[in-house]
Amino acid sequence: MPTQPKDLFLLEEYKALREEIIVKLKQQFIIQKWICVAIAIIYAAAFTAEQTAKAEWARWVLAAWFVPPIITAAAFAYYCGNDRVLWQLSQYIQQIEARFCKAFEPKGWETFLGHKDKRFPWGIRNPFWWITLSLTIVVTGIRVIHKIVTA
Repeated sequence: MPTQPKDLFLLEEYKALREEIIVKLKQQFIIQKWICVAIAIIYAAAFTAEQTAKAEWARWVLAAWFVPPIITAAAFAYYCGNDRVLWQLSQYIQQIEARFCKAFEPKGWETFLGHKDKRFPWGIRNPFWWITLSLTIVVTGIRVIHKIVTA
Protein backbone atom coordinates (compact mmCIF):
# COMPACT_ATOMS: atom_id res chain seq x y z
CA MET A 1 0.00 0.00 0.00
CA PRO A 2 1.51 3.35 -1.00
CA THR A 3 2.22 5.63 1.91
CA GLN A 4 4.29 8.38 0.32
CA PRO A 5 2.39 11.67 -0.08
CA LYS A 6 3.01 11.70 -3.83
CA ASP A 7 1.64 8.16 -4.17
CA LEU A 8 -1.45 9.05 -2.16
CA PHE A 9 -1.93 12.13 -4.31
CA LEU A 10 -1.61 10.09 -7.51
CA LEU A 11 -4.11 7.51 -6.28
CA GLU A 12 -6.65 10.22 -5.45
CA GLU A 13 -6.02 11.86 -8.80
CA TYR A 14 -6.47 8.49 -10.51
CA LYS A 15 -9.90 8.10 -8.87
CA ALA A 16 -10.91 11.63 -9.83
CA LEU A 17 -9.81 11.16 -13.44
CA ARG A 18 -11.73 7.88 -13.74
CA GLU A 19 -14.83 9.70 -12.47
CA GLU A 20 -14.25 12.50 -14.98
CA ILE A 21 -14.07 9.91 -17.77
CA ILE A 22 -17.45 8.51 -16.70
CA VAL A 23 -18.97 12.02 -16.69
CA LYS A 24 -17.59 12.80 -20.16
CA LEU A 25 -18.84 9.50 -21.58
CA LYS A 26 -22.30 10.21 -20.20
CA GLN A 27 -22.16 13.66 -21.82
CA GLN A 28 -21.36 12.07 -25.15
CA PHE A 29 -24.36 9.74 -24.99
CA ILE A 30 -26.64 12.58 -23.89
CA ILE A 31 -25.49 14.68 -26.85
CA GLN A 32 -26.17 11.82 -29.25
CA LYS A 33 -29.65 11.29 -27.83
CA TRP A 34 -30.65 14.96 -27.94
CA ILE A 35 -29.26 15.48 -31.44
CA CYS A 36 -31.54 12.69 -32.65
CA VAL A 37 -34.50 14.30 -30.87
CA ALA A 38 -33.66 17.76 -32.25
CA ILE A 39 -33.31 16.46 -35.81
CA ALA A 40 -36.66 14.65 -35.58
CA ILE A 41 -38.40 17.78 -34.24
CA ILE A 42 -36.88 20.06 -36.89
CA TYR A 43 -37.72 17.68 -39.74
CA ALA A 44 -41.28 17.23 -38.44
CA ALA A 45 -41.71 20.99 -38.22
CA ALA A 46 -40.22 21.52 -41.69
CA PHE A 47 -42.42 18.84 -43.29
CA THR A 48 -45.50 20.28 -41.59
CA ALA A 49 -44.59 23.85 -42.46
CA GLU A 50 -44.11 22.96 -46.13
CA GLN A 51 -47.72 21.87 -46.25
CA THR A 52 -49.26 24.65 -44.18
CA ALA A 53 -47.03 27.74 -44.41
CA LYS A 54 -47.97 30.75 -46.44
CA ALA A 55 -45.85 31.73 -49.42
CA GLU A 56 -44.06 34.51 -47.56
CA TRP A 57 -42.66 31.91 -45.13
CA ALA A 58 -41.26 29.67 -47.88
CA ARG A 59 -37.70 30.99 -47.48
CA TRP A 60 -37.72 30.24 -43.75
CA VAL A 61 -39.13 26.78 -44.28
CA LEU A 62 -36.42 26.09 -46.85
CA ALA A 63 -33.78 27.43 -44.43
CA ALA A 64 -35.05 25.07 -41.71
CA TRP A 65 -33.84 22.11 -43.77
CA PHE A 66 -30.26 23.33 -43.32
CA VAL A 67 -30.44 23.35 -39.52
CA PRO A 68 -30.04 19.56 -38.90
CA PRO A 69 -26.73 19.21 -40.78
CA ILE A 70 -25.40 22.34 -39.07
CA ILE A 71 -26.29 21.23 -35.54
CA THR A 72 -25.06 17.70 -36.30
CA ALA A 73 -21.70 19.09 -37.47
CA ALA A 74 -21.45 21.29 -34.37
CA ALA A 75 -22.26 18.37 -32.05
CA PHE A 76 -19.78 16.17 -33.95
CA ALA A 77 -17.07 18.80 -33.42
CA TYR A 78 -17.89 18.98 -29.71
CA TYR A 79 -17.84 15.19 -29.49
CA CYS A 80 -14.38 15.07 -31.10
CA GLY A 81 -13.10 17.72 -28.67
CA ASN A 82 -14.55 15.81 -25.75
CA ASP A 83 -12.98 12.62 -27.07
CA ARG A 84 -9.62 14.40 -27.32
CA VAL A 85 -9.86 15.23 -23.61
CA LEU A 86 -10.69 11.58 -22.89
CA TRP A 87 -7.60 10.55 -24.83
CA GLN A 88 -5.45 12.94 -22.78
CA LEU A 89 -6.94 11.59 -19.55
CA SER A 90 -6.18 8.09 -20.75
CA GLN A 91 -2.55 8.99 -21.45
CA TYR A 92 -2.11 10.42 -17.96
CA ILE A 93 -3.86 7.47 -16.30
CA GLN A 94 -1.51 5.11 -18.14
CA GLN A 95 1.43 6.90 -16.54
CA ILE A 96 -0.13 6.50 -13.10
CA GLU A 97 -0.83 2.83 -13.82
CA ALA A 98 2.76 2.32 -14.91
CA ARG A 99 3.95 3.72 -11.59
CA PHE A 100 1.83 1.37 -9.48
CA CYS A 101 1.63 -1.74 -11.67
CA LYS A 102 5.24 -2.25 -12.73
CA ALA A 103 5.59 -5.87 -11.69
CA PHE A 104 1.94 -6.83 -11.41
CA GLU A 105 -0.74 -8.13 -13.72
CA PRO A 106 -3.05 -6.70 -14.86
CA LYS A 107 -1.23 -3.48 -15.69
CA GLY A 108 -4.38 -1.35 -15.44
CA TRP A 109 -7.40 -0.75 -17.64
CA GLU A 110 -6.00 2.05 -19.80
CA THR A 111 -2.79 0.10 -20.35
CA PHE A 112 -4.86 -2.98 -21.19
CA LEU A 113 -6.83 -1.02 -23.80
CA GLY A 114 -3.51 -0.24 -25.45
CA HIS A 115 -4.30 2.99 -27.29
CA LYS A 116 -1.10 4.63 -26.15
CA ASP A 117 -0.02 6.06 -29.50
CA LYS A 118 -3.42 6.58 -31.07
CA ARG A 119 -4.92 10.03 -31.29
CA PHE A 120 -8.69 10.10 -31.16
CA PRO A 121 -9.12 6.43 -30.33
CA TRP A 122 -12.81 6.68 -31.24
CA GLY A 123 -13.96 10.28 -31.82
CA ILE A 124 -13.78 11.05 -35.50
CA ARG A 125 -14.19 7.40 -36.42
CA ASN A 126 -17.50 7.11 -34.57
CA PRO A 127 -20.02 5.80 -37.13
CA PHE A 128 -22.97 7.45 -35.34
CA TRP A 129 -21.73 10.92 -36.28
CA TRP A 130 -20.76 10.05 -39.84
CA ILE A 131 -24.08 8.33 -40.50
CA THR A 132 -26.10 11.10 -38.86
CA LEU A 133 -24.22 13.85 -40.68
CA SER A 134 -24.47 12.02 -44.02
CA LEU A 135 -28.19 11.37 -43.61
CA THR A 136 -28.97 14.97 -42.68
CA ILE A 137 -26.98 16.25 -45.66
CA VAL A 138 -28.72 13.82 -48.02
CA VAL A 139 -32.20 14.63 -46.68
CA THR A 140 -31.49 18.35 -46.90
CA GLY A 141 -30.14 17.97 -50.44
CA ILE A 142 -33.14 15.97 -51.58
CA ARG A 143 -35.65 18.42 -50.09
CA VAL A 144 -33.87 21.52 -51.42
CA ILE A 145 -33.45 20.02 -54.91
CA HIS A 146 -37.11 18.95 -54.84
CA LYS A 147 -38.13 22.51 -53.91
CA ILE A 148 -36.01 24.01 -56.70
CA VAL A 149 -37.27 21.56 -59.32
CA THR A 150 -40.93 21.91 -58.36
CA ALA A 151 -40.84 25.70 -57.93
